Amino acid sequence: MSGSMENTMETDMVAMMRRAHGHCRPCSSISLDVDITKRLDYSYAIAVLGFSLIVSILRTFDVRVEAARVMVSAPVLALVTTHILSMLFTGWNMIVCVAMGVAQLFLWARWTAVSRHPSNWELWVVVIA
Repeated sequence: MSGSMENTMETDMVAMMRRAHGHCRPCSSISLDVDITKRLDYSYAIAVLGFSLIVSILRTFDVRVEAARVMVSAPVLALVTTHILSMLFTGWNMIVCVAMGVAQLFLWARWTAVSRHPSNWELWVVVIA
């Protein structure tokens, strides 16, 4: 490609990014975020945290009965689903994510303290880090 063609394409890209986000940050993928991609990103984050919380609860309390697993998982799934739906109207996303992360951190610390897992020291490194 010729130099002028490359400059024109680059100028068009910069103009598009400015219209999409209000200013240009070409080194950041966030500069191309629009409302729907932000909401999908936040929804994915809370879904992953919810699933991790379910796994940490089931693992920490050694829940093996299928009915008990459903009874433990259902409220967390309801919380995650409700939060994703209400995220359209409230600004609680970061607070909910931090609360779920801290809860699972304490659950993993408890499980690490009482388990006889062969890699127990590695689990403590992850919990402390």
